[in-house]
Amino acid sequence: MRIVVDKPELREFVEDQLKRGRFASPTEVVEAALAHLRDELDEGFDDATRLAIERAAQQLDRGEGRPLDEVAASLRQRYNNQRL
Repeated sequence: MRIVVDKPELREFVEDQLKRGRFASPTEVVEAALAHLRDELDEGFDDATRLAIERAAQQLDRGEGRPLDEVAASLRQRYNNQRL
């Protein structure tokens, strides 16, 4: 399949992603974008779930994420404290 991107701002976006080393080829950029769109359109999520995912993604973009092992330890500690 051949896809042509006519909008200059979208071509610039693809070129920028390649320059930053995020993707190895224009095809990878388009495939990632399509996978993201597919996930966005997935009807398996209700509005509340989509909103929660979007909020979480925004938090990660702002650098507010925590390592998984740290979160797991915190949850274990809470669970153990509730059992006492």
